[in-house]
Amino acid sequence: MGTIGGAIMLPAIDWIVPEDWLWPEKRAMSALRRNGWEAGERLLLVTDPERWNAVQAAAKLSEANSDAIRKCSMRAADRKLRSVGCTVEVQARDQ
Repeated sequence: MGTIGGAIMLPAIDWIVPEDWLWPEKRAMSALRRNGWEAGERLLLVTDPERWNAVQAAAKLSEANSDAIRKCSMRAADRKLRSVGCTVEVQARDQ
């Protein structure tokens, strides 16, 4: 009975407490034995590997072009425009 009660009560308590206490997130980190960032990465990878790969590709593209993106953003701010065209370098994917 204690095990069943714990399995039902603990998630219910997580839903009741204020969201900013982060109890479900802390329990997930503990269960995965990872810090918050690594636990989130693991959950993303397991939940949707294709989407996780797209996020990784976008991060690499952004990092590789951070200087061009920064300059483009400054140009848009100087011209008081919502957007301006920019040139970025895209490397071939590893096969």
